[in-house]
Amino acid sequence: MILHPLSEAIVGVHVLDTEEFVSAIGSDELPRILKALHSVDRTVLKQHFNPADFRSKQIYPDIWADNEAEELFTELITELNQLTHFL
Repeated sequence: MILHPLSEAIVGVHVLDTEEFVSAIGSDELPRILKALHSVDRTVLKQHFNPADFRSKQIYPDIWADNEAEELFTELITELNQLTHFL
């Protein structure tokens, strides 16, 4: 099963252990995943960032407070940037 490259950046491509959910990304798969990560438009993300929507869809983790939207978005962008840099 092939997932979207942004999903694969988070959950991996090859599941190695289902009990502990350990997965990996092959070196041949990294270029398309990196391309997808680098193409994420942070301005569009900010425009569509809606903690109430995340809460209603039960997006993990359960941290989506409306009064902390700016801080949450900043944290998510920081993590996205770190992930992009790490890979």
